Amino acid sequence: MNSKLFEFFNSVYKYFQVSFYFWVSLLKGAIIYSLIPAFSALLLTIKELHEEDKEEEQHVKEMFSKHYHTFNRFKFVSFIYSIIVITSFSSLYLLNRSTTSYALLLTMLIIYILIMTVLLFTYTIYYLGNHDIEMKQIITISFVSMIRKFGKSLMLLIFIIALLLLAYYNFLLFMIISPFAYGISVNGTLQSILEEK
Repeated sequence: MNSKLFEFFNSVYKYFQVSFYFWVSLLKGAIIYSLIPAFSALLLTIKELHEEDKEEEQHVKEMFSKHYHTFNRFKFVSFIYSIIVITSFSSLYLLNRSTTSYALLLTMLIIYILIMTVLLFTYTIYYLGNHDIEMKQIITISFVSMIRKFGKSLMLLIFIIALLLLAYYNFLLFMIISPFAYGISVNGTLQSILEEK
C-alpha cells in the first residue's frame, strides 16, 4: 500500500515539475515565440510520463528540454498564432467599449475566430508531436480534423473554458494545475484519432 501511495505522490510531483518547466520555457521565448515549442514539449512529456518504464525513469527536466529544443524551430508559426490571439483579445476589448450597432455582430465573429484559432492550435501541436511531416500539412490535417471530429473539438473547448474559469477564480491554482491538466486532456481526447489510422 505504501508503494502505491509513494507512486501516486511521485507522479503528482512530476506533473508539478512539468507545469514549472512549461512556464519557464514559455517565458524563455517571450511567450509569442515559444508557444509551439512549449506546448508541444508539454504534450510529449506528459505522454512519456504515462508510458515511462519504472526501471528507466528519466528526469522531467531532461525530457521537457529535449522536446522543447526539437520544436524550437517553429518560432514563426508560434508568432502567427500569438498575433491572432492578441489581436482577437484586443479587438474584443475595444468592441466592448464601442456603442455602434455592429459591435455585437463583430464580437460574435471575433469570438468565433478566437475559438477556431485555439482549437486549431491544439490540434496542430498534437499532430506535430505525433507526425513527421511539414508544418503546412500539419495545419491542413489539423483544420480538417477539427471540423470532422466535432465531438472531440467540443470536449477540448469545454475543458479549455473550464481552465480559463479556474484562472478567473484562482490564478495561483491555474498556474500550477492547468499545464499538466491541459496536456492530459488533449492527449486523452485526441489519442483515439491516431488509433483510427
